[in-house]
Amino acid sequence: MKSLHQKVNWDIEDERSKFLGEIEPIIKTWTRQLPNLRDIFRPQEIDLLLTDSAVNLILDGLENKGRLFIEFVIRTGYKDKPEVDEEAEHPIVHRTTAVHQLSQYCYSRHHPELIYKFFSIYDRFDVIYADETGNTHLHVACFYGYDDIVEKFLEAGQDPNYLWSSTGDSPMNLALESKHLNAACLLLKHGADPNLACNGFTPLHWIMLLRTSFEVSLVLESFFDICDDLKKSVQINAQDEWGQTPLFLALARHHSREVVELLLRRGANPHLVNENGLSSVDMICTKWRDDELVDMFQIIDEKYQLGPIDAQDKGVNTPLHVAVTKDLNMLAEFLLRKGGNPNLPNAEGRTVLHLTCSRLNEGGAAELLKICDDVQRTVHIDARDHAGDTPLHLALNNGLMDTVELLVRRGANPTLANEDGLTPLHTICNGDRDDVDLAKMLIELSNEKDHPLQVNAEDQLGNTSLDLAVQRGHKKLEELLLSNGAIPSLASLKIC
Repeated sequence: MKSLHQKVNWDIEDERSKFLGEIEPIIKTWTRQLPNLRDIFRPQEIDLLLTDSAVNLILDGLENKGRLFIEFVIRTGYKDKPEVDEEAEHPIVHRTTAVHQLSQYCYSRHHPELIYKFFSIYDRFDVIYADETGNTHLHVACFYGYDDIVEKFLEAGQDPNYLWSSTGDSPMNLALESKHLNAACLLLKHGADPNLACNGFTPLHWIMLLRTSFEVSLVLESFFDICDDLKKSVQINAQDEWGQTPLFLALARHHSREVVELLLRRGANPHLVNENGLSSVDMICTKWRDDELVDMFQIIDEKYQLGPIDAQDKGVNTPLHVAVTKDLNMLAEFLLRKGGNPNLPNAEGRTVLHLTCSRLNEGGAAELLKICDDVQRTVHIDARDHAGDTPLHLALNNGLMDTVELLVRRGANPTLANEDGLTPLHTICNGDRDDVDLAKMLIELSNEKDHPLQVNAEDQLGNTSLDLAVQRGHKKLEELLLSNGAIPSLASLKIC
């Protein structure tokens, strides 16, 4: 081996690779007393060969060539010794070791047992080597869950909050990402900050990024238990640079109800909004069944008395708007009985009564008005959206006869025109159906309420209801209108 060693130019990688191939049969058949490698190699040369072997193992798939030399070095009992800065008289810690090389490729979990063995070579735990990216041996040990190695570093006084400079990762992040709770516990016991933000993400944020709800639930409960035992407070409402809390992330990543409930019971505030104006309450309304949502809002109510129940998202929708839009009737009732305001307009100027009447759902408006009566909340029945439409316009558009009757009997004005000048009667006549029954009911109810329709009112284009009925070919509506005083226009007569 000595004679082969003397022929190598150690600065040339190909020559080192050739050397590893030449000593392979020697190592394989070695039966004599194991050598002291320092009698053959300089420390820098062994470091190079270990690093080359790690690269062979990972990139080139040369299992025997890479592993054989590494295990031979370990068998000889070789120990790395740090170089010392002669002027400052302390170890040089900025160096890339074989530990870094073997672990750096995406932290792929390849060859974890071999990386562990490397720590029998690089066993100075009072020295923490960092490569050019800022990755340290402590980070590697935490990612792979080498609890005994982590403990040795920490007992030697290494900083549990040391950040990997190029990624912002802390040892805690890597331990949690890999679900190594014992390593996380050791870090916390030795002073790791459970709220340390790296790139805006705290450990709780990182837990939410785990793949499955089962993993998140397991790690989250254990993390809280460890922090409780150590009396370390957790900032459960920490927001990242986009304003996302751990609760918001849990919802965005579709984690289970159990995860969300645990966060809420630990004090997660569902009313905090992200940079887009969305809160966790807004997210909750999109995730579960109606009955589950009521349970979730009851938990929120226990912790926060539901806070600003009418908080509006970027689209100016309140949770009540969302519940009505998604036909979440149980949740809508719960929110109304907890003080939700049915008269707040959204970005389109629509109240929840508008939204109810815009859906093909007879009975929705009746239920809404009944609940509002129960809680003594007045509903603005003639509220106009940005197009000038009242709930009555929308109910007529959808042919909701029962809803139309209810609205008029509750005081809806059947003569109000929208921004296009369309009255409720115009709306019926401009529809796809020749709905004479709906028009007849509207006329009768209006007369009954002493609010007779203006049959000859014109829209912004000068069309009467009769004009529209003629244009759409609604013969029955034409007859009804003429019998109720409609005056044919010149245009109508031409069409006829």
